[in-house]
Amino acid sequence: MGDFRPKKQVREFLRVTDFGGWTMSDGNGVALSRRGFFRMAAGAALASPLVFGASNLLADTASEPAETSNCCIDVSGRWTCGTWRSFCTGHNGKLKGVLVRNCNGDYDCRFSGTFFKIVPFLYRVTLNVVECRDGVVYFRGSKRLPMLGTFCYHGHATCCSFQFNYTTKKDRGVFQMSR
Repeated sequence: MGDFRPKKQVREFLRVTDFGGWTMSDGNGVALSRRGFFRMAAGAALASPLVFGASNLLADTASEPAETSNCCIDVSGRWTCGTWRSFCTGHNGKLKGVLVRNCNGDYDCRFSGTFFKIVPFLYRVTLNVVECRDGVVYFRGSKRLPMLGTFCYHGHATCCSFQFNYTTKKDRGVFQMSR
């Protein structure tokens, strides 16, 4: 592999290491290796379509109620106070969601949040209701995600709390929200 030399303007932010590689530093002692920089850039590039598509994320909630099902409670609506966390990588961030009950009694959910504290993401999934008992809605299911594999989930919600555990081939974690 040839020698990589960034342009002069970029070199001002880079420092050359002893072994000939480079890292990017923010001036506060936080450095990012070449591999980490390209991973972050690739993640931002993959997330950018989601950023531009997320402008109406919370604007369009259901104006008319969905058909009633045999479920004990309805957890539809905005969930504005939440977090997500990966148990494998330790990554975490803010999370919001909108749940809308569909005609099958399941919930169409739109999650929005942040990754690396500044990179926004949008994730849509249908939460398949499997049981309603004692004021709690239980759900589970899976969804195929391009380049990431199958995203399996299970969780529960009450009128004021929501927990969604997920697993993929390389990650597992939790989405938690309240209102």
